[in-house]
Amino acid sequence: MVGFSRAVTISDGYLPAESCITSIELQQNGSGFDLYCFSRDGLGIAMSELSADGSLRDRGGQSLGTAGQMPEDILLLNTQNGSALVYSGSYTTGFSYHSISGNGALGGRAVLNGAAAPGALRAFESVETSAGTLVYGALDGMGGVGVWRLSGSNRLDLIETMPLLPGSAEAARDLALWQTGGQSWVLAAGTHSNALTLYRARPDGRLEVQDSLMPATGLAVSDPSALVVAESGGSSYALLASAGTHSITVIALNADQELAVVDHVLDTRDTRFEAPHLLETITVGARTYVLAAGRDDGLSLLSLLPDGTLIHLDTIVDEEGLSLQNIATLKAAATTTGIAVFVGSATEPGLTRIDIDLGTGAAVGQMGQSGSAGDDLLQSGAREDNLSGGDGNDILIDGAGEDTLWGGDGADLFVLHWDDARDRIMDFDPNEDKIDLSAIPGLYDVSQLSFREMPNGIRITYGSDRLDIRSVDDTTIRAESFTNANLIGINRPPSGRLDEPVFRGGSSSDRLTGTLRADRFEAGNGADTVTGSDGNDTIFGGAGFDVLSGNAGHDRIFGEDGNDLILAGFGNDFIGGGAGNDVLRGWDGADTAFGGDGNDVIWGENQNDRLFGEAGADSLYAGAGNDVVGGGTGRDLIYGGSGDDLAYGGGDGDRIFGLDGRDTLFGEDGDDIVHGQFGHDLIGGGNGADSLYGGVGDDTLYGGNQNDLLTGWEGQDRLYGGLGNDVLLAEAGDDFAFGEAGDDRIFGGAGRDVIGGGAGNDRIDGGAGTDLGYGGTGNDTMLGGDGADTLFGEGGNDTVLGQFGNDVIGGGAGNDLLHGGFGSDTLYGGPDADRFLFNPTDGADVIGDFQNDIDTILLSSRAYTLSVRNGDAVLDYGNGNRLVIEGDFTSAGAANAILSNDLDFL
Repeated sequence: MVGFSRAVTISDGYLPAESCITSIELQQNGSGFDLYCFSRDGLGIAMSELSADGSLRDRGGQSLGTAGQMPEDILLLNTQNGSALVYSGSYTTGFSYHSISGNGALGGRAVLNGAAAPGALRAFESVETSAGTLVYGALDGMGGVGVWRLSGSNRLDLIETMPLLPGSAEAARDLALWQTGGQSWVLAAGTHSNALTLYRARPDGRLEVQDSLMPATGLAVSDPSALVVAESGGSSYALLASAGTHSITVIALNADQELAVVDHVLDTRDTRFEAPHLLETITVGARTYVLAAGRDDGLSLLSLLPDGTLIHLDTIVDEEGLSLQNIATLKAAATTTGIAVFVGSATEPGLTRIDIDLGTGAAVGQMGQSGSAGDDLLQSGAREDNLSGGDGNDILIDGAGEDTLWGGDGADLFVLHWDDARDRIMDFDPNEDKIDLSAIPGLYDVSQLSFREMPNGIRITYGSDRLDIRSVDDTTIRAESFTNANLIGINRPPSGRLDEPVFRGGSSSDRLTGTLRADRFEAGNGADTVTGSDGNDTIFGGAGFDVLSGNAGHDRIFGEDGNDLILAGFGNDFIGGGAGNDVLRGWDGADTAFGGDGNDVIWGENQNDRLFGEAGADSLYAGAGNDVVGGGTGRDLIYGGSGDDLAYGGGDGDRIFGLDGRDTLFGEDGDDIVHGQFGHDLIGGGNGADSLYGGVGDDTLYGGNQNDLLTGWEGQDRLYGGLGNDVLLAEAGDDFAFGEAGDDRIFGGAGRDVIGGGAGNDRIDGGAGTDLGYGGTGNDTMLGGDGADTLFGEGGNDTVLGQFGNDVIGGGAGNDLLHGGFGSDTLYGGPDADRFLFNPTDGADVIGDFQNDIDTILLSSRAYTLSVRNGDAVLDYGNGNRLVIEGDFTSAGAANAILSNDLDFL
């Protein structure tokens, strides 16, 4: 199997033995390479010759003079004087370079003329175009990408800088060049937005933005740190290392020049690219390899498959005699014996060379066909295939359907995907072969797998996927022989590219547990228990009493038939109970729940939920948050909880409780009972004889159709009876109560109330407080109660009684009966034949519009003294009790004569 075979550290040569190698560059030289090693503390460049057979020969070096001239990146550039080794970075004052002679020797240090001082240049690439030689650089301090043109006079002039994103001055961490079909493209990674930007190079070398990826559009990375472009199987890919997420992301570069993430892997304890900052790719034959290094003192080798998938092949860890601590630089070259990798450390001296054994070859087989005697890459298609690797160290990749894999002789790698099918490996050798399950979404640990040892091998199951492994010698394979290192390798978190895992139950009672991926569960019939774990899961309970748990993630859960218990867990979940008496609990997140048929119980819990009981007598508890709750048909019970809730009772007689918050509650059809409770609520009864209670707070209540009961309770409430013979109880507070149509009974209660009867024969009682009342049309009865009230009977034959306090009473149109009651009252009968009632102990009342021979004064006693004061007739009962009749009376005798026919004694 392909992997690291030999490692050695070289400390002799031009540089001092204690020198740390901080930058490396390779230049093709015939069949071999010239190797240039920069040392910041050694203040020099060492040169070696790497022959085609992999042997390395020292070729001397060149002094750099001072530490202020160390490179951040190195570039091989063709100038008018030949090849040059150009370097720049955060420690330089310009583009420094060394000319390279025909035999690879370096000249002295010089500076390219005309170069703008790129003191914050992190990386650069060059390309030969019809416009000349162009250099593209990643700008750190200045931000974005710089474009330089190399002129005939050996000048390197800055012609443009381009931002990473429109309007930004963000620094670029790294860049890479991609060429296809004669067109040049530049990719750059940002340090703050975590964005990857693709630029198209125009014929003059200037750049225009073609596309970009960022976390909001599917690039789940933080702190991008290295960027390379590679080819595999005829397809182009960008590989982005990100230190903040300890990840390597593969982005497809297609003919449409649109960026698309195709794979994303994370470092584990079994790999060595924690906080990766170095990537190196190399293609040998038909295979592309990736080397990755981070801060965890080692190096990982991966293979880039033609579809963009990364497969972990091997890892090497720092040990005595190697310089793999804090790797600072990394380069690789193909030799006739494999791959030579050169590594420099920022803290350990010397140059470490690591050889990679490629085996016998690198042929790529066809889908569903047999391999050769070499190292084949065979991949199944979307059918049931038989793959046979033959001799060599082969990679066999299963596809959709039930596949059968034969590795043959050699150290083979079997790569399995999630396909909800039974796959078979027919000749597995635990001592040589390896299985890679990292492509299965959500699989991070062997403890998630089920192992069943067989007489001739072992069976591994994951959900409804099954892998039968037959040993090469037909003996049992022990479960303990499989570890994370030899079975999983790297972590592959959820992404839109990976297939959704499907867990299927049977007709019995199943227990299904998901992964960290977006899982799909189809539990089937039976009393099933399904646990979705992390990820955005989809769960179908099927028939039977099911217990369905989504846990973390934005889940979609459907109980279907049966009395189900659904626990959505964290995330913004969608829950459907289906048929049966279900219990649904949303928990954390903005959840949406539908009870379906049956008498359901639904809890929204925290955040802004949407709960709908649908058919049946449901109980809905919204919990905290600004929730929307609908009862549906059936006699439902609804609790809004804390927050500003919106609740609809639906059909039949519902009970609704708003609890805390500024709630909007509608009973809709049926005889509903609605309580606003705490907060300033809006309550509507709808159709049916409803009972509405505002509770504490300034509430607004609408009775709707039929005969409703409206109770304001505490606060400054507004009550509207609507159609029907309603009862309105304003209770405490300065309320507004309007009966509207129907024969209503309205009670103001304590406070300064405004009361209107509306149409119909209403009864109005102002209660305690200084009230203002309007009878409206109809024959109304109005009682002022305590306080200085103002009452107007308006249209109809009204009875208006001031009761206690100094009241103002108006009868309005119609033949009204007016009685001020106790206190100093003022009465106006209106235009029709009205009756004014006065008792000897009522106080000092005034009739302001008495009509002789039309109106009537009803007196319960004749024990008064008649006099005229300022033209008004005064009937004085003594002790401050008197009735004043305003008019133009000239004397007591005249008044007595005029009023003789208008007084009626009871």
